[in-house]
Amino acid sequence: LDLMMPVMDGYEFLRKREGDDALRSIPVVVVSATIDPRVQNERVTVLRKPIDLERLLETIAGLQAV
Repeated sequence: LDLMMPVMDGYEFLRKREGDDALRSIPVVVVSATIDPRVQNERVTVLRKPIDLERLLETIAGLQAV
């Protein structure tokens, strides 16, 4: 997920996801040039652009293990 997207930005997506019981528990990886502490919680991991592929893969592997 990128925070700066057209039509529905990442902030709106995260708000809608938090309001949906079926989606709330699904983890999200935010990839963005800006780090915004408001979006990071136990179900949201923030990685800064430019993305380090190894770190992204480690993050995804860690989410799958949960």
